[in-house]
Amino acid sequence: MCSSMLKDMKIIFLFAIVSSLIFLLTIHQVSADLLTPKTISELYKEYKLIIRGHVISVSQNLQKNLTSYDVKIDEFLKLPQQYSVITVFSSIAQNPNTNNVLQPKFSVGDNVQFYLDQGPEGYSVSPYSFKMDDGCTGFTGLTFLNYSAPIPASDEPRFFDLNSSRIDMPSLDQSFQIKYDGVNDTPLNKTLVELLIRVNNDTAPIFHDKKLLSMQPCSGLINASWYFAPHQVGNYNVEVTQTSGLYNNKIIFGNYSSIATFSITRNTGEITMLSPLKQFKSGVVAKDVKCANNLQLIIKAKDGSPACVKPETTKILYERGWTKPVL
Repeated sequence: MCSSMLKDMKIIFLFAIVSSLIFLLTIHQVSADLLTPKTISELYKEYKLIIRGHVISVSQNLQKNLTSYDVKIDEFLKLPQQYSVITVFSSIAQNPNTNNVLQPKFSVGDNVQFYLDQGPEGYSVSPYSFKMDDGCTGFTGLTFLNYSAPIPASDEPRFFDLNSSRIDMPSLDQSFQIKYDGVNDTPLNKTLVELLIRVNNDTAPIFHDKKLLSMQPCSGLINASWYFAPHQVGNYNVEVTQTSGLYNNKIIFGNYSSIATFSITRNTGEITMLSPLKQFKSGVVAKDVKCANNLQLIIKAKDGSPACVKPETTKILYERGWTKPVL
């Protein structure tokens, strides 16, 4: 009799362990499913009510395993209503396997974008709801994994000569500055800005650089610049891509690309090339100064400054000791 009871107890105990493991795995899978990253556009379509507001009180009902938030509504982002305060509910359960909260936790004073669905207790808080900086307003706009602005765009890359003057057409073999000025309209405080330059529709870039920039959430300016010198004739595509990345490991703010173009011809380089002295004063090393066609570079022995002269003059100046070799 005792042996039979002991055997039954072992079976019950093993069943309880197996059930617990299945429960934990289920919670883990639910957590993974809930936190599959989505864009603002996807979330806008998915949820019935979307608001942005500040949490004014927080309370817990341990019996029902619920946290309730009283929220002062700053703006309705979907399904506008007449009321200005709402109470919403979320589970306080945790994932025992990872110790991650299945539902986000908020505190009094937090500025939150709430995604809400009707639940048994009222409006339930989606795990995609997120806290953001106080300077941020609600997000409802279209977001895509990759978005290219039409040409021309207001924030397309701009070109400047080495004297900081705006130019439309860079010149052959002449260094110039590429500037990108954007605005951070996400709650993130960092963004990746990438520059790709291609020539004559070649898929492989001739210039590629990335910059990770810090910025103010929602309102910070994004400023990036590069120096580049085109060394071949052709049609150039200058593409800047701003990658906002993932917010709270669940909200995709996507990528934004802006393109500027220019063409280089032999004539362009000849007409707009800076004088040797201006190139030198702008920071170009004397031996790297470019001369127009049919002229040769010399370095003055007196002060090391560059000059461009006719080939027949080069020998005369050197023999008189007025120049030194260009190394």
